[in-house]
Amino acid sequence: MRSVLISSALVVIEAAVLWIVLARPKVELWKKSLLALGLAFPTTLVGLVMLMHSPPYFGSHVLWLVSVTLCLLALLGLAGAVRLVAALLQQSRRGAG
Repeated sequence: MRSVLISSALVVIEAAVLWIVLARPKVELWKKSLLALGLAFPTTLVGLVMLMHSPPYFGSHVLWLVSVTLCLLALLGLAGAVRLVAALLQQSRRGAG
């Protein structure tokens, strides 16, 4: 039971850290998502390595980490695409004006 509580506490701490990173005001979204991905990706890799010899509840923790990492990758891609489109629009307005 104690191990389950520790694993649950880790999920809560990870979620709080990600929330703090992503909720920072006046920072561009791609920077926030890149920083959060830099925190989540190594943790996910370590979790995946340890998964084989771990109890079943740890599998749900790793599933959480993989889900967060994939969502952050998608967020980074979307933020980068929006930034690219905005830069292209600004460049075309300068050329037309």
